[in-house]
Amino acid sequence: ILYQAYNTGGSPYNILKGLSRMGAPFKLSGIGIVGDDSNGVYILDDCIKNNIDKRMIKVQLGGFTSFTDVVTEKPTG
Repeated sequence: ILYQAYNTGGSPYNILKGLSRMGAPFKLSGIGIVGDDSNGVYILDDCIKNNIDKRMIKVQLGGFTSFTDVVTEKPTG
C-alpha cells in the first residue's frame, strides 16, 4: 500500500456535495446513521464544510460507520 486517502461517497451524499458546490439555492440535508468513530466524525465534519444540514444524521454511540476499501493496482490503475 503506497498511500491511503479518505473520502465520502455513495450516490445520495455525492449528489448533496455536488449541489453544494454548485451553490444550490435551497437547503441541503443529510439523513442517516453514523458511528461515533473517526469515520463518523469525518462525515459530520464534511457536512459542515459543504453546508449540508446534519441534524437528521444520528450518531450511534459505540457504533461503527460503514466504509468501503478501494484498492487500485499502480501499474494499470
